[in-house]
Amino acid sequence: MKKVILAGICLRSQQKSFASSMEECERLCEACGYEIVEKLTQTSDSIDRNTAFRKGKIEELRLLVENTDAQLVVFFNSLTVQMAHRISEQIGINVIDRTSLILDIFAYRARSRQAKLQVEMARLQYALPKAVSEGGSEERSRGGGVKNRGAGEMRSSVIARTYRNRIAELKKELAEIENREKEATGIPKLKVSYNKVFGYFIEVTNSYKHLVPETYIRKQTLTNCERYITQELKDLEGKVLGAKDRCVALEYETFCAVRTTVAGEVERIQRTAKALATLDTVASLAEIAAKNNYCCPQITTDGTLEIKDGRHPVVEALLTDSPFVPNDTLLDCKTNKCSIITGPNMAGKSTYMRQTALIVLLAQIG
Repeated sequence: MKKVILAGICLRSQQKSFASSMEECERLCEACGYEIVEKLTQTSDSIDRNTAFRKGKIEELRLLVENTDAQLVVFFNSLTVQMAHRISEQIGINVIDRTSLILDIFAYRARSRQAKLQVEMARLQYALPKAVSEGGSEERSRGGGVKNRGAGEMRSSVIARTYRNRIAELKKELAEIENREKEATGIPKLKVSYNKVFGYFIEVTNSYKHLVPETYIRKQTLTNCERYITQELKDLEGKVLGAKDRCVALEYETFCAVRTTVAGEVERIQRTAKALATLDTVASLAEIAAKNNYCCPQITTDGTLEIKDGRHPVVEALLTDSPFVPNDTLLDCKTNKCSIITGPNMAGKSTYMRQTALIVLLAQIG
């Protein structure tokens, strides 16, 4: 029986559910045939991006491994590929997270060749996106660009490429298994498919249904084919669907962890967002001013509003076949307190008034 140490970070935002989650992880270890020799937890506001635990706790974990002769560390929390690799380097044994533990259970209980291949493919498909995303974060943390990749990114790329190659091999091997089944039954158009209603099934067209073995169980009859199941398919379906349900739950837990991490940095994020918003506003105004040949206003305190060659910014932008004719405005607190505007309907009286108001607003914002 493999000796394991159960470890985990108790986020302060999730303290109420931590105990029950750890108990669940214990039962998962037992289901995989592991013996828990020690537990190690740490309460924190966030998970360290490099080694999950803080430096002192990692050293404590290393000492536990030496004293208990543990062969594996199971983390309750989700770990990236590089994170698990760094911890493993420091403590000297393999490290996995809870999702990997669940996949180990499927592998432990898989009996048929097809079920074992499905489990291995699920492991690789789980690890592949983590390796790819970790590679990108390594590159960014080291300041690497497209032509300047860091060592961590290169290592992750190799891992990702290995996973992709292995997944391709497994798919090819599964196709070979299906081909062997076709040869064994003599049904050239036998096909293994899946839907949400019936799960996994074997589909055989009507022209070959007389060749169906007695071990096949009829599940559904369609116009041009019949669908069957086997015990092996049902066993596989239970494992795959159970894994999918658990993955959905783990995705939500990951989302909660990300949300908690972001909430812990809310002040810094808000400061950055405010600075970016100010920069975006100023840059946009500068671009529009340069593009439309706007000028900077001269602010005075004598109560005079004088506009030379004013243009309505909205109407001018909408005109395509003719230019906007500029016009002047002069208002003050002495002899030009008001203006009388006359003309027929649709002559531009309202446009002139709104133009003046808009120019005043633009002047106020610089």
